[in-house]
Amino acid sequence: MGSPADTWKELLAVGGYEGRYRSLGIKAWSELPRYFSQASFFVIASIQEGLALVQAQAMASRLPVIATTNTGATDLFTDGVECFIVPIRDPAAIREKVLYLCEHPEAREEMGRAALRRVASLGAWGSYGEAW
Repeated sequence: MGSPADTWKELLAVGGYEGRYRSLGIKAWSELPRYFSQASFFVIASIQEGLALVQAQAMASRLPVIATTNTGATDLFTDGVECFIVPIRDPAAIREKVLYLCEHPEAREEMGRAALRRVASLGAWGSYGEAW
């Protein structure tokens, strides 16, 4: 997990959310479940990525994901059901989805349950690879 750019911090500050999130920097895979268990949702704003495995790991922790189109998200989930898919290089789109999840806890919870169901339906990564 990386750190948000100053642009993200500015966008969150405008909405009055400054200080209501934590940037944790890069963490080892083995540490992710501990952090995921403390989160409300997961954001991955990659510009270029093959298939970001961390998305499925977040989903397995019942976290809705906000991901860019270049993270392989379209192969993992349906936009608006389990998670949100936004264009790359569009911090305003990410901000909109972050605010939505912050302001609609019931939708966030339902998306988290749907995320867990979806990732469970994929089976093991070997099954996922065979399907492709």
